[in-house]
Amino acid sequence: MIAEAVTTMEVDPLHVNIHMLGSSGDVGSATYYLVSSIQQNREIIVSDYRTRASEVDVKVDGVWITSGSHYSPLWGESGVVL
Repeated sequence: MIAEAVTTMEVDPLHVNIHMLGSSGDVGSATYYLVSSIQQNREIIVSDYRTRASEVDVKVDGVWITSGSHYSPLWGESGVVL
């Protein structure tokens, strides 16, 4: 039997900025940073994960739906790990 690796990540969003747009306030954009460590089988494999994040949400029939998002490294090649 081959054991599968379990990868976990608990992130803290920091410096969250939200801007409401549209004449009815039915579009919102958010920018923030994600800070975390990434663990695999309970061992830290990335100790200083930091990523810029942005997303656009639209209110459709009273429900907020994410219509787009983007993630990129914050600095020094840290960020989304492939």
